[in-house]
Amino acid sequence: FEARLYLEFGLTKAAFERADADDVTAMRAAMVTLRASTDAARFFDAVLAFHGVVAAAAHIPVLEGMHQTIVTSIKAVLTRVRFVDQY
Repeated sequence: FEARLYLEFGLTKAAFERADADDVTAMRAAMVTLRASTDAARFFDAVLAFHGVVAAAAHIPVLEGMHQTIVTSIKAVLTRVRFVDQY
């Protein structure tokens, strides 16, 4: 998780500087999905999707690939997690 935080800080800064209109539209759409998530599992997936869109908006393919590798690792670790309603 720590590696993801450091990587996402740089990706967020780059996305802020490099995002085009299509990127902004994709980020807004991902945020709508995030806000509409009504249970923990969907919210988790929406958070990862939103961060993926931000990573893409940075337009740095190597860092986007690193981000995807970390997300894949997180998903692999959490495959046995059971989400509890209201938590």
